[in-house]
Amino acid sequence: VLADGFDEDRLTGSLGERWEAALDTYKPYPCGIVLHPLIDGCLQVAAQSGAPAATIERVEVKVHPLVMVLTGRTDPKDGLESKLSFTHALSPLDNPQSIRSLRRDIARLKTQLRKIQIGA
Repeated sequence: VLADGFDEDRLTGSLGERWEAALDTYKPYPCGIVLHPLIDGCLQVAAQSGAPAATIERVEVKVHPLVMVLTGRTDPKDGLESKLSFTHALSPLDNPQSIRSLRRDIARLKTQLRKIQIGA
């Protein structure tokens, strides 16, 4: 990396005291990180309600506008694309284990998509 200079104190000032690895975290779901709060919410709703997904008439979600830029794929073609789509994040409503299995029933996701109202 090219730069005009550097601050040696920022680089070594807290050496042995501050551990950047302690600030790392894990990714609990195999998808875009901006979808994680939506997945958490769906898992919570699925656990608390016990209602089958087929009985859900509509899902309304308010997200940051950037979420739609990053995950606004409205017609995922396969499992890989669905991991970058908000429909992937809603799959726990239908099957809480689906989020961990990486298996996507694209037809089912498209059915869910018709029920989703997302606003930024």
